[in-house]
Parts: sequence; structure tokens; C-alpha cells
Amino acid sequence: MRNKNGVFQILGGDFFETTVDGPFSWSERGGICAFRPDRVGFRIGPFRVDRDVPEDVPFEDTPIRELPFFKFVLVDDAVAVAMGRSGSVALWTRIVE
Repeated sequence: MRNKNGVFQILGGDFFETTVDGPFSWSERGGICAFRPDRVGFRIGPFRVDRDVPEDVPFEDTPIRELPFFKFVLVDDAVAVAMGRSGSVALWTRIVE
């Protein structure tokens, strides 16, 4: 499975975008989602740059404790809220492409 996170709009405009895209692993026991970006993107207006992120060990072979991960604290039809390993809080909403 893959996930794409980023900032897609600021103040209702789509002039600026920054994204990370990569594989993720979901553990229903504990509500933990491990994620490792393998592609990053940046766009200002019509100018876009996308780059691959090299990996030393394949995602599938990396233990979850060595990956960035989030523990979900709230998930419903509109929003998902999770706390990261460092204590940071992440907020997602689903958008239609």
C-alpha cells in the first residue's frame, strides 16, 4: 500500500504544494501506521520538482521500530488524527483527486 501526504492548498489556493509519497504498513493492533517516503515533491506555480529518496533496506524488511510511525487516536469519515513517535500531532483529511 502507498500513502501520499503533503500540503496541497494554502488559504484556498493551490499555488504551493509539497508532498511525500511512499509505502506504509498498518497494524490494527495498536492503531500504528509506519511510513517511509520514497518520493518527495515540491511545486510553486507551474514549476514542479519530484525526486526519489534512496533506501538502504527495502521497506518490507525494515522493522517498524526503525521507521517513522504514527499512532492513531481518532479516525472517522472526515478526519484522522495521530501522534508521532516524537510527540508531534498529525491531522489528515481525505481529498478526491
